[in-house]
Amino acid sequence: MMCRKSLIFFLVLLLASFSLWAFPGRLTGSQAEAPIDTLDPEVLPEGQRTGSGIQETIISPEPSAYSLAQEKAEQGKRLTASEVEAVLAELEAAQRDYAALRDSSEAKDEALADLAQENARLRDEAGSKAYLMLDGIVGFNESVPEFGAGITVGARIGSDLMLEAGADYMIGGVDGVREFSLDNFQFRLGLGWMF
Repeated sequence: MMCRKSLIFFLVLLLASFSLWAFPGRLTGSQAEAPIDTLDPEVLPEGQRTGSGIQETIISPEPSAYSLAQEKAEQGKRLTASEVEAVLAELEAAQRDYAALRDSSEAKDEALADLAQENARLRDEAGSKAYLMLDGIVGFNESVPEFGAGITVGARIGSDLMLEAGADYMIGGVDGVREFSLDNFQFRLGLGWMF
């Protein structure tokens, strides 16, 4: 029975060690040995880069409760209740940190999706588009006002080049409506550049 309890305890401890070992805030041996020049403003420790999304981490010089518990377990000694509580507290802190990182990552993913949608919308706006315009025309014939109507069909090709074609028809004026005739039509073609 005692052997079974010890085996279960070591399995739980082993699982906890894998979780803490894979946690992103820890230092590897090569990083821990490298000296950091704190006077050089261009060289910042990993935990201080908050602009790129890395959270600040404080690395304490004293060993963690987990590493002390692991050393004690390797020596075959039993852990006290306070040591077990300290290891569990570290695991809970690691879970909270992981949850915070996951929430931050999800928020950044949503922001990136919104930016991608906005980028696609702006790309569509900058692309080719067709348009249609209806015109009302006022003109003068021997100082007498005349009225007409027109239609223009055009397209923006790409984001700059514009082509359009239109037709105007003078309907009549104060003195009455004109008879239908091709002489009352005007046709237009246009080429433009949008700045």
